[in-house]
Amino acid sequence: MQAPWRDLKTTEMRVLGQRQRGRLLPRTLSRLRELVTKCGEDPDADASICYHGSLALLFEFDHDWTNALMHRQVEIRKIRRLHKLMEHSPSRGFATQNYRDEDLSVRIEILKQMKEQDHHRTKQMHRTPRMTLQLQAKHDCRGVGDLRR
Repeated sequence: MQAPWRDLKTTEMRVLGQRQRGRLLPRTLSRLRELVTKCGEDPDADASICYHGSLALLFEFDHDWTNALMHRQVEIRKIRRLHKLMEHSPSRGFATQNYRDEDLSVRIEILKQMKEQDHHRTKQMHRTPRMTLQLQAKHDCRGVGDLRR
């Protein structure tokens, strides 16, 4: 069975549009997951721009910022490579129809937003132990064992 690449691309573009409008539909995300799974079975899936873009969207939705960032960066690198390869090609318009300069700009903006989310998450992780120590000092306890007073 051939992988449903066209359906994946269409669904990815639909999810990107929903993301921009701030309203992701669970049904569409579910469909994207299903298509990513099917297309992921293709041995050439890693070479596909829309595969990495779709994975980035799913990881972003799941708040897995590390994987979302990684796949978004791969997607952007592949789009830039496509632009470079098609620079002087007569079929440039067809090959880059879903990866125009403005599409690349949208993806770069998403990458910036995800980096901010990841930075915020990392900052929270570093703050938590300090807050725990402050609470322990405030309540004069050193750890869980000291709560048995």
